[in-house]
Amino acid sequence: RDPSALLRGLDELAPTPGEADLGRALALARNAVDGQAGPQILLLTDGAVDDAGAKAVKGCADGPIPCAVAKFTGPPASLAITAFAARRYPSDREKVEVLAEVINLGDAPASVLLEVQADGIGIGKRELTLEPGESAREILHELDAARSRLVARLVAPEGAAADHLGPSADDVAYAVVPPLRPLEVALATDGTDLFLEAALLTLGDHVNLSGVAIAEATADHPAIAGADLVFYDPGDNPLPSPLPKKDMVLFDPWRFAESPAPIAKAKDVARPFLTEQLKDHPILEHVTLKDVNLSRGTVFDAAPGDELLIRSLGEPLALLRQGSEGTVLAFGFDLRQSDLPLRTAFPVLVANIIDYFERSTPGFVAAIPVGARRPIALAELGLPAIGVTAVEVFAGYGEGDEAPTIAPVQDGILRLRATTPGIVRLRAVDGQSAGAEVALAVNQASAAASDLHDRLGDLPDAAAAPADAPSPAPLSQGPLWTLLVLVAAGIVALEWASYHRRWTV
Repeated sequence: RDPSALLRGLDELAPTPGEADLGRALALARNAVDGQAGPQILLLTDGAVDDAGAKAVKGCADGPIPCAVAKFTGPPASLAITAFAARRYPSDREKVEVLAEVINLGDAPASVLLEVQADGIGIGKRELTLEPGESAREILHELDAARSRLVARLVAPEGAAADHLGPSADDVAYAVVPPLRPLEVALATDGTDLFLEAALLTLGDHVNLSGVAIAEATADHPAIAGADLVFYDPGDNPLPSPLPKKDMVLFDPWRFAESPAPIAKAKDVARPFLTEQLKDHPILEHVTLKDVNLSRGTVFDAAPGDELLIRSLGEPLALLRQGSEGTVLAFGFDLRQSDLPLRTAFPVLVANIIDYFERSTPGFVAAIPVGARRPIALAELGLPAIGVTAVEVFAGYGEGDEAPTIAPVQDGILRLRATTPGIVRLRAVDGQSAGAEVALAVNQASAAASDLHDRLGDLPDAAAAPADAPSPAPLSQGPLWTLLVLVAAGIVALEWASYHRRWTV
């Protein structure tokens, strides 16, 4: 029979995004031809494989079935967006903060322009110059974007060629701005300082405030354990022990000789003067502490890396310490023994504190990569999972009539396989969230997939040399499906190779 119709089908192959499992593809090819007359496996590749792929090719070359490798190499130049996400500012919902990571996988320095768009309108750009192998993580602040869908693109600088960008599929990335949620704040106090409580309550939607009696505010208290940020305002009471290992704001933590405060005391001071402040720090933005009166205070024993926000004659009276288990902001005085709460600077200071910690909490929602099926918690997407057993998945974000697919949900977990970069919609079929929709970004954000360097150069010659000619099996005697599976195996290998080089073969 004439196999030309099957062979012509190769001309219709086109590269597709997503991960490929070369080991499984070669295993499928071995199973397809094993036991047939004159079996042979042909792998078409550019050699840009990962460690697992290189091991699979080596195993195929050393196996009992002849395995030939045909390489289609090209220039290794490639720049790629490996991360892209955004979040909205709590204090200004019309502005977003964007995180993007770009890597140069080529062998020469490269310049590129990173552009960010919202609904096709440019909202920010930055030019980058990267050395070979260098990656840069850029944060673009306060971009105007009322919409929730963003696109990042890599383009050549004006007047420059675009050859160094490499394949175009990894030069575009998508992001969905996640909905804002209030910052969970716990206030541990004895109830005698209404100024601090009032300042927190005026922040409205920014803060979900929980009050805890100071004596009960240990690390295992439910409100303390569930808070993003804890204010300790003990007044004439000792701090509870143990303190939580998370973000905290401490007022007068060393009133008593024994304290669980993580920042050590240097000495007590009677009637300290606020002589210096770190004006450029965001916590003290628009805050003037000149002539604030204090009846007593404590100066701290600062450590390297501490930010000294307020000093009294050069000694730290308020400092910020960042650590792996949380950030601690400590003020060495009691608000009740100060006239600071009576000044306009106080509510501004509290708002700045909330804004600072709010921006430092995890808020960027990473897009899922194309490829293998992955578990996704509906709660992480802002979709309550109670009673939800299935969701509809729409491949496009628009309002078109695209037919959705149904994906089951078990225990609030959805397993989704995304095949095309872009933005998908998820709509709950049932449960408390029935009819509710969320959007999810899908990106081809794998540095390994974008690396075009040949990794098969060290293979034995047998892997790259043609195998012995197989003994032909007459079509009149052998079944046609033998030819079909051989072509199918070649298609699988070719698709894997074209994923890297993005060629249409």
